[in-house]
Amino acid sequence: MNDVISLKNFLNIGHYPKFYLKDRNGNFEFFAIGENGGISNFKIHLQGFNSNTDATWIKNIKTTIIPESVIIKNRDGTTFLGYPLPRTEGNNQQSVNTMIEEIGIVPDQTGYSELFSKVQSSIKSGILQKVVLARKHSFKITNSLDIVDLLNFFESNSKDCYIYCICLSPEQYCAGASPERLFKLDKQTIISEAIAGTAAKGKEDELASIKNHHENNLVGKHIVERMQQFASNIQISKPFTISPSNVSHLKCEINGIIERQFDFEQLAEFIHPTPAMAGYPQIPSMDFLKQEPFARGLYSGLFGYELNSDKESIVLIRGIFVNKDKLDIYVGSGIVAGSSMADEWNELNNKEQMLLNYINQFKV
Repeated sequence: MNDVISLKNFLNIGHYPKFYLKDRNGNFEFFAIGENGGISNFKIHLQGFNSNTDATWIKNIKTTIIPESVIIKNRDGTTFLGYPLPRTEGNNQQSVNTMIEEIGIVPDQTGYSELFSKVQSSIKSGILQKVVLARKHSFKITNSLDIVDLLNFFESNSKDCYIYCICLSPEQYCAGASPERLFKLDKQTIISEAIAGTAAKGKEDELASIKNHHENNLVGKHIVERMQQFASNIQISKPFTISPSNVSHLKCEINGIIERQFDFEQLAEFIHPTPAMAGYPQIPSMDFLKQEPFARGLYSGLFGYELNSDKESIVLIRGIFVNKDKLDIYVGSGIVAGSSMADEWNELNNKEQMLLNYINQFKV
């Protein structure tokens, strides 16, 4: 196992928790197992959307994880840290007659419309400028998914995305393809990005609208405001178009120079959640989102690592979340002045389509 590492071999090891992350360029990936290790120069960070997150997803795991074994692959080759990975194999990550049955969507279109109207009222009153309303699509699952097959699907159907997998137990895991980096710290340079404003792939001309640019600008504004508290020489690019899957977005790149040392948790607290996940301003939008009819859990939370002085974190979106016999997919849409309820609902449908394309092959 330590001579040749493959995703399949890694996921078949019967030891938990397990973590996998591959960067959007394919230049760096890690495989990590365990949470009580003694590795001094590698840590994993996992955080739900907020303090009211679904306890069933994080009650058995620490926010900061020091794994027992890590394998890192990059351009320089393969690095092993900690104890040798066990060779024991399990059948827990293999699909055997996987069957998926739809449960339903929360909130439904009527419920979403009611929340949409409340957001618009708060925007008109000046309390809010943006809120990201999420939707959960739930299914009953019989027998596990083949996670290797799932990750291969994400990699084949996504562009410039982080491929991630978090397995807390054989029955509790999530995997996805996130286009969104929260931050990356490379020596003294901090890099972040504003991804907001959405159009169906092939309709990128819609991204030129005032509404989409306003939505993107609020995300960039929040990140710059937060970075000004600890960084200098902050630069933000003009918006450009990315197409990570079947939807396209506006994206701005943001970077600055760190003025003093911060640990991972401090950087995350400064920036997360951005208006791409919550809204603007941050605190009133988070207060508003207490009205969402479900706990987001890890969805729109963060997953990151520290390797020596390097730090990087992604946002946990565009994924499939499995907990025992329940499978959930989540999507969100940013509501600003000028948003249309019909357009936002269609955006949610477009965002989840890639996930449904995978799920539908198992539906009964």
